[in-house]
Amino acid sequence: DASGALARCDTFLSNFPGHPLEPDVLAERVLCLLNLGKEEDALSTERRLRRKFPGSPSLPLVWKALGDFYKERGELMDAVRYYRSCLMKELKEDVALALAETYRSLGWYEEALRIYQGTTWEDSAASAQWGLAGCLEEMRDPRAAGEYARFRRRFPSDPRVGEAEEKESLLRARSPNLEGAVRALVEAESGSEEALAEAYLWLGRPEEAMRLLSKEVEDTTASDTALYLFARSASLSGLRREALSAYRRLISRYPESPYSEEASLFVLRDKLSHIPEGRGLYEAMLSGYSELLRRYPSGDSTDAIIFGIANAYRNLASYDSSKVARALSWMDRLWRYYPESSYADDAMFWAGELALKQGALSYADSALSELVRGHPESPFASRAYKLLGEIAGREDLAVRYWEEALAGLPEDEELGERLAELYISLGSPEKAVPVYRRLVRLRETPERLEALASSCLMASLKQEAVRWYGELVSKYPNLADSVRVAYSEVLTELGRKEEAVKVLRKAESPRALSLLADMLYELSRYKEALAIYDRLGTLGKEDLGRKIICLITLGREKEARRHMKAFHRRFGREWDDRFNLAFGREALDRGLYKAAREYLGKVKEGRYLPQARYYIALSYLKAKEMDKAIESFLSLVKMDPEASIMREAHMRLGTLYYLTSQYALAVDSYRKALSEGVSGREAQEARFNLALSYERLGRYEEALSELEALERNSPESPLLKRVRIKRGIYMMKLRRYEEAIRHFEALLPNVDRGTQAELWFHIAGAYASLGRYEKAALAYLRISYLYPEQRLWAVTAEYEAAGVLGRMGRSKDARKLYEDILRRYGLQSEWGRAASERLKELNGGTYED
Repeated sequence: DASGALARCDTFLSNFPGHPLEPDVLAERVLCLLNLGKEEDALSTERRLRRKFPGSPSLPLVWKALGDFYKERGELMDAVRYYRSCLMKELKEDVALALAETYRSLGWYEEALRIYQGTTWEDSAASAQWGLAGCLEEMRDPRAAGEYARFRRRFPSDPRVGEAEEKESLLRARSPNLEGAVRALVEAESGSEEALAEAYLWLGRPEEAMRLLSKEVEDTTASDTALYLFARSASLSGLRREALSAYRRLISRYPESPYSEEASLFVLRDKLSHIPEGRGLYEAMLSGYSELLRRYPSGDSTDAIIFGIANAYRNLASYDSSKVARALSWMDRLWRYYPESSYADDAMFWAGELALKQGALSYADSALSELVRGHPESPFASRAYKLLGEIAGREDLAVRYWEEALAGLPEDEELGERLAELYISLGSPEKAVPVYRRLVRLRETPERLEALASSCLMASLKQEAVRWYGELVSKYPNLADSVRVAYSEVLTELGRKEEAVKVLRKAESPRALSLLADMLYELSRYKEALAIYDRLGTLGKEDLGRKIICLITLGREKEARRHMKAFHRRFGREWDDRFNLAFGREALDRGLYKAAREYLGKVKEGRYLPQARYYIALSYLKAKEMDKAIESFLSLVKMDPEASIMREAHMRLGTLYYLTSQYALAVDSYRKALSEGVSGREAQEARFNLALSYERLGRYEEALSELEALERNSPESPLLKRVRIKRGIYMMKLRRYEEAIRHFEALLPNVDRGTQAELWFHIAGAYASLGRYEKAALAYLRISYLYPEQRLWAVTAEYEAAGVLGRMGRSKDARKLYEDILRRYGLQSEWGRAASERLKELNGGTYED
């Protein structure tokens, strides 16, 4: 109901102005108006949409609809305009086809050809090939017949194949044959109209031949040659009734004529074309073609007659299986005794298929192999490859055949699925992926989406696998839990555990719930993990062990110990180290450092000992027992633990050395942490702390280099604000004042007011270091006047400004600033005392910086 839909659009637009869906609703409004024939309103709405939302993805849809509207009304120039606008925004095959058809209607064939030939067609390849052939036919281009032949080869299952064959035959017959025309013209010198008519036929001008012979065939005594040439001319001109009449006269008057065989064949085919599809038709075919073979046992059309008999038996075999052998016999006779026949490739294919039905695999292989070898351009070649794959006997050979078949049968879904499954079976999932992509484009089903996602996963295309699994789960939420499990596992491999947890939330199977609980456990979401473990009922060793650790971590010691007893009875004491580790960490989190060390000290030699030693060292650090912490971390490093613990140990040692003013050792520890492969936020912190350690050692070049590397490698780091300020400070330390000023000024527009105040302070300091005191004083005072709420920076800047003014000899101005500070903050404040000291120096006439 276009009127109702239009009313709903208008209601939405009036009630929700500025809503994110406004462009979509405007587009829907255009479609409704076009449906109602309201052209002006539709154009007005399109202009509104284009003006307000020039980047809307709905615009191409609107332009396509306008193009269709004008094309249907015959206003082709307007249709072209909108179709072209649509294609400029995004290439859509249906729009490209519509534009090409419009160009053909306008007679702009070259433009149409440019689209048909210049576009990479996928979903509309058959329509594009058909359009190309039709366009060339309308242009009377001799390439048209070849394009129709190509259509038959590429798309043998398309319903237009029969029409393509007729058009190809007709076009080839109409194509000029100069050699034949010359021979006919030589004969025509005798004055024979028949010879001249034949020349016209050779030149591809059947209408001229028909006009020339029309008077002669009106005569009841017309010769068989005249009747034959007239019938051929009429047939090529599309005048079937006239051709049929002439052929019947020829058969009646000249039964012994060499043309009567072809005439009889034409008449029989016309008769059969009026019988409905079914058994009656096939019996009529058998009777008719058998009679023709009896009358014409050898002639120019014997191969066509034999093919008609064979085809009749082939179709009758679907009603009577005993006819299969007869059909096979006739097909075999045709392709063996008439190898040059235009029906030979047809006969080979059907012979191979019929042999398969009878279980004659060797014969089928021979016939089909001969077909693809001797007739590679045949429209049956692709279908032959498909059958050869079925009888190959070896998977690798079947793959080779089916690849050839699919190239010619791109829309054969069954073949595509079988080939993709075979690729998977042979361990080549990367080859299955493009096949499944095409199948999903042809017809999307949950099974195909799952197969595509699974093959992407097997081919290590994990990001694409995530995309297809995501689409599958969103479109078909009631899938088996196995799909959700596979999806969550690939998300986990990509480090997207939080998303994996969301995927598994709707699962109910024990396998999925166990996986969900494990993920929550690994994310340290122990309370949620515990709730899932409780749903699982009887737990295995891993799940029960993790449940106990959740209870320990959540401080539920009594429950944990009760479950531990059950665990010991069922599985022994294999997990005791892990339990003690969990008890130690829980005590550490509560600040019970001695108790933590007691639990952690119970961990025996093995995979969990380095972790226990790490947390023991950490307990000393948290207790501020620095020497013991350093000693413990050094002892841990000597154990050469796994990489993750080694990285953590070096990071902690770096912090300890920095806090205890052992900056050279801090540098060494942070560099080792980076060399061990510390990543993410830890890597950023390691590099930043390394720079601070270099700063303490006065090695500013190295400090600056580390910060530049941090900014280059981690452009989204939350540390960048401090990093950029520090870089400028290090430039000043290196006496690169001009560069520092430019650096600080570039940062000003993108930071908050507090940071701006700090930046101006450093800019002022750089100017002062350059001896440009006027600029330095102005920069300091800018902070005091423009950023008064940044109290610390403001008073410090005012104090520094007074010092700069003193250096410039402006003692009066300097004194005034010091007095202002003393008045505001008082003599008891740090700033007041400092200002008072400066005032004494100024009043005594002995100013010192």
